[in-house]
Amino acid sequence: MTDLLSDLRYGLRMLARSPGFTLVAVLSLALGIGFNTTIFSAVDSVLLRPKAGLSRDQLVEVYLSDASGYPYGVSSYPDYREYRDRIDGLADVIAFQSVFARLRTGEQSEYLLGEVVSGNFYRALGVGVALGRPIEPSDDVEPGGHPVVVISAGFWRSKLGARPEAVGESIELNGRPYTVIGVAPESFVGNLPGFSAAFWAPSAMVDHLNPSGREGPGRLERRSSRSLFVRARLKDGISIDAVQSEMDALMAALSSEFPDDYDERAIHLLPSTDVRLHPMVDSALFPVATGLMVVVGLVLLIACANVASLLLARASSRRGEVGIRMALGSTRFRLVRQLLTESLLLSTLGGLVGLLVAYGSTRLILAFRPPIPVPLALDLGLNARVLAFTLGTSLLTGIVFGLVPALRASRPGLAPVLGSVRGASGGSERQRLRNALVVAQVAVSLVLLIGAGLMLQSVRNAQAIDPGFETEQIAMLSTHLGLHGYDEQR
Repeated sequence: MTDLLSDLRYGLRMLARSPGFTLVAVLSLALGIGFNTTIFSAVDSVLLRPKAGLSRDQLVEVYLSDASGYPYGVSSYPDYREYRDRIDGLADVIAFQSVFARLRTGEQSEYLLGEVVSGNFYRALGVGVALGRPIEPSDDVEPGGHPVVVISAGFWRSKLGARPEAVGESIELNGRPYTVIGVAPESFVGNLPGFSAAFWAPSAMVDHLNPSGREGPGRLERRSSRSLFVRARLKDGISIDAVQSEMDALMAALSSEFPDDYDERAIHLLPSTDVRLHPMVDSALFPVATGLMVVVGLVLLIACANVASLLLARASSRRGEVGIRMALGSTRFRLVRQLLTESLLLSTLGGLVGLLVAYGSTRLILAFRPPIPVPLALDLGLNARVLAFTLGTSLLTGIVFGLVPALRASRPGLAPVLGSVRGASGGSERQRLRNALVVAQVAVSLVLLIGAGLMLQSVRNAQAIDPGFETEQIAMLSTHLGLHGYDEQR
């Protein structure tokens, strides 16, 4: 420990003696590490961060294939009841779907993104409430008979002034008053990562919150009205394969009882730990996330090569110091450790400044408001996982750019060089290594520039596609008359 502290003090003194070199190296590393941290924060927010609520180890996603054979379709409310009541291997089965509702406040109205959920939703997932009470099974019994909502913490602050007494008051959704029975915790923003729901209502209210305009039985009774996502929790000691066998038997029975609604359909179970958004969406997002991480990784590699070149150049001015230390008995291991300590100090400083770069970059991303009616809920904060990633990246970066220069500077063949004597062969080898680093930097930069050029060209080509109609001086207007109380006849 004493030697380590000595190395740290000596490394800090050496960096302080070369402020220009230190500044350039730290800024180069800060940009590379900062961009990596920013992209990882976005990937973590959408794809990696655990969801709020109960441990997902025992949860499974339930998908019903559609008539075309697509395996990951949604279910109807009668389907949900069949899973809940006829599958013995499941401890809980929940259902939910996203809806839009019109919020009326005074003379103004706006659309909100919300969710209708089964009555056991909060209990089964282990999601509590910050105020009031959650939706309960008794709220999900009579169709249209329980106009109650749990609101998000963001809605509670922005629309209701964060007043505790707001629980028990009413808000008007689609022209009907709904009693606020609870406020969700900050950590829970809904079942769609990246987006924020404003409210949750029991499934019994689905025909009012998401009117279809059709006559006859409502969504709670129509087996063909499929829009629900279903999630279930396995009983202790029950495997997913055992439940899948039960589901196959159930589907065979339903196909016999209701051939028009279940012909050529099948139920598919997937562990919830394997699903982030939706199997098909995940299959597209993960390659995109991987590609983004590779791109920013290449940017960091360029920064590492740049700093390694600076260290090799700096080693020439320190040959006398290295030679004297070896002549006084320092081992090569001791010298390499000292030089790597300096490199790790540089990378740590680069990581700290990189956090500032990442903070500014994430603020810019969060300030972006795409023209969609759904509020984004990207939590790009620098949480413990992101900080651990930054720390690991900084340490690895210090080793990557510092190891080769440290080994080169401490070669025994160069140790006797104590002043003006120059080793011609050593100088030429260093020159070849620096040239190789420059070539690598140029090559990786060209790859990134060509990739960026191809992407911009693709965007221009997409914008140049003729949609088949005049786009100048055209505005687009949409409305949902059902949310304003219009039935099909009216």
